[in-house]
Amino acid sequence: MRRFFLTLVLAAVGVIGWLAWGYGREFFAVDSCLDNSGSFDYVTMTCDHTENHPYSSYSQRHSMVPAIGVLAGSLTVCGLVGLHFSRR
Repeated sequence: MRRFFLTLVLAAVGVIGWLAWGYGREFFAVDSCLDNSGSFDYVTMTCDHTENHPYSSYSQRHSMVPAIGVLAGSLTVCGLVGLHFSRR
């Protein structure tokens, strides 16, 4: 049973890490573009120095990411509680 809970925790933490990596990668791309006096085009995910593009929030563009993050966080907590109570 401990192996199941450990696998659950590791998988959930892996999903959280994957979500954080995607957010961070996009955050730094936008930040780099704005630091170079550009406008970030969220449709093509490119930096544009000729045209101004409207802002689009991360949660609007990736609507399932917050729900997946909450689910993965909940599974992490459940797995840690299961690990705690399945000790010999």
